[in-house]
Amino acid sequence: MSLAGIGSYLSDAFLPDPPNERLIFRKFSGQALADAAESNGQIKDSDVVRVRLKVNPDEIQFTSNKVINKVPTNAPGRYIVYDWGNDLKMLSISGNTGNLIPESLRDGLNPQGSVWGGLFNTVGLTGAGEALNDAETAFRSVSTKATKALMKTMGYFDFLEMSPKYKTLKRLEEMYELFDADKDVLTLEMGNWVYRGYFTEFRLTVSSSSIWNWKYNLGFVVVNDLAAKEQRDDDPFPSSLIS
Repeated sequence: MSLAGIGSYLSDAFLPDPPNERLIFRKFSGQALADAAESNGQIKDSDVVRVRLKVNPDEIQFTSNKVINKVPTNAPGRYIVYDWGNDLKMLSISGNTGNLIPESLRDGLNPQGSVWGGLFNTVGLTGAGEALNDAETAFRSVSTKATKALMKTMGYFDFLEMSPKYKTLKRLEEMYELFDADKDVLTLEMGNWVYRGYFTEFRLTVSSSSIWNWKYNLGFVVVNDLAAKEQRDDDPFPSSLIS
């Protein structure tokens, strides 16, 4: 598999489904990609780290600048301008986590909910359904009291460790810290967009006025759009030069 083939493989294998609304980051091991290219094989799922944000961002800024050199001449007010086209696109992603307290603690421990009551009512066993719903109400009352007693014995970070959103942020932070732009491949999927690029910033903000709702900021530079039609003339490694 050539270097150009790796790009095609990533495009074909990891394009998202149209209904997808979340942000998905994938980090592909550079060594695994090199091994796949050498053996003309496929990269294993175990060599791909995937993080799917639990909440959509509040704002995404797309910044695109021109690469222009301006050289003054001997004549006053006269310049030679070199226009090198567009610089890499930069994405600034910001948002709030929403409530980081796990739902099981906010609503009370209720593993079965009204599933069984609704099921019995559906098949016509109304009395059984009502009895189960009454039992569920009593169970919820007891479990809520038990939950409150449990919460009094726990610390702030004990709650966070039970939060799926918090765990997702920590996995994203680990991806940010371990990603090596020299060898690994990083992709960002947003709906039908699939960008390959690299991180420039990862920031979490916790304030005393909102300790259960953190702010996050991500910086991502787009190297190329894997969902766009491939432009062969932009390939920095022409196939003719790859043995």
